[in-house]
Amino acid sequence: MTRIAFLSAGAPRHGKNFREQVQRLADKAGYGWECEFLEWQKDGYESYDLSCVDWLWNVGNFGNFFQWLAQKNPRPKTIAMWIGTDILQHQDIVRQGIPDPFETANLHVADAPNLVEEAKELTGLDVGFYRSIPPETYTPAPITRWDRILAYVPQGREDFFRWDIIKEVARDYPTLEFVIIGRNDPLAGASENVRIVPEISGEAKRELFLSSFALLRPCVHDGIGLTLIEMAQLGRYVFHSDTRIPHVLPARTVGEVEFHMDRLLEAKRDPDPKIGEYYGREYSESALADDLDRLRIRMEGTL
Repeated sequence: MTRIAFLSAGAPRHGKNFREQVQRLADKAGYGWECEFLEWQKDGYESYDLSCVDWLWNVGNFGNFFQWLAQKNPRPKTIAMWIGTDILQHQDIVRQGIPDPFETANLHVADAPNLVEEAKELTGLDVGFYRSIPPETYTPAPITRWDRILAYVPQGREDFFRWDIIKEVARDYPTLEFVIIGRNDPLAGASENVRIVPEISGEAKRELFLSSFALLRPCVHDGIGLTLIEMAQLGRYVFHSDTRIPHVLPARTVGEVEFHMDRLLEAKRDPDPKIGEYYGREYSESALADDLDRLRIRMEGTL
């Protein structure tokens, strides 16, 4: 029996989702893995007992985690999973003199192809691809409302979001409702058509996604993200700053966003259904099973 513990101080929802998916796929494949999720403690990492853990899989936002882990003896082997803005945060960690996670982890994976390439270029190390997928796969549905646009910023990633673009676009389109999911103080009182809602899940989240025609995600740096995948699977347009991501509309400047926004609102046509099919296929559990099998082989190679 191989025991794997998941830790995700920066994105606990993400980490719990990963644990459930990995356990289900490992059971189906007969790997003999037992997976658990370590809840974040007020005393940081100090109360974790890792004596019975073979692998520790850390999902994003490493902080001083590896500094703490280096003091454990014996310590489990580690998988460092890089998501979203972690590469930028990693550079801050190194500047602070904290031990470099790239040098201390046993294996590295990133959840988006653009992040894999950035991590390889930054470190020269072997970084594998392990995609993030939503807890459930959505299917395309026709757009029924053209007066609502959605934005979602995970907690702790606010500094890497282009609030200026959101504010300007919202002011320039007063007849559209801009719904921002999460705690996003920079947008409080930005304009009357900006509404901030708390984190939601399940059917309430799906209904909100269905009632929006696009996701607006202008970032300084980002990966793909579950919300992007879900919106694309539903057949909604996605604006994103990283145009290397397949089938997104550019959101690097206000001008870019508004150029494409004008055309969408004039035509009012659903996206090409092949886009939803692409995200349904590439971010499915069967695709994730292939990623996990490749990672298992790498894990066995470290023994």
